[in-house]
Amino acid sequence: GIDLKTFGDLSGYKFYRVDFRNSNIHNLHFCKNQFSRCDFSNCNFKNTTFEKCIMRHSRFLHSDLAVTKFLGCDLYNANFSAISSFKSEFIKCDISYSFLKWARFIESKFQNTNVSHSNIYGIATWDCKVEQVEQEELVISSPNSSEPSISVDNLEIGQFIYLLLSNENIRNVLDT
Repeated sequence: GIDLKTFGDLSGYKFYRVDFRNSNIHNLHFCKNQFSRCDFSNCNFKNTTFEKCIMRHSRFLHSDLAVTKFLGCDLYNANFSAISSFKSEFIKCDISYSFLKWARFIESKFQNTNVSHSNIYGIATWDCKVEQVEQEELVISSPNSSEPSISVDNLEIGQFIYLLLSNENIRNVLDT
């Protein structure tokens, strides 16, 4: 992995298709950077702030986003599959058409953000604040399934509907 602290102030720099996998990118502040198509898989972002950054088509698979802030960021078509997000903030962001498959959001905040048309299969949202968020056509079906695609218009409802459809024990409790 790369240690970005050794480079000093990186505000405004453009990175394209850079492989940051397995890097510690914690306690940093990025402002107006471009990280298009970068791979941040298995990274530690604890206490990092991304402000007005363009991160389209980037990958964050299995990354730790604890207390990470995305402020006014363009995360269109990003892959957040299997991330862990504790007390993270997504404010005024575009996360539309992204993959949030198996992502865990605990006490995180989504405000004035667009997550529409994203795949949220297996998402876990616990005690999240969701305010003024565009949430249309959220796909709760597995992307690898031959089953028909199922969409909802709410992150929390998507998690609930998925549990109802996939867990017979929950359906039995509701039937009684």
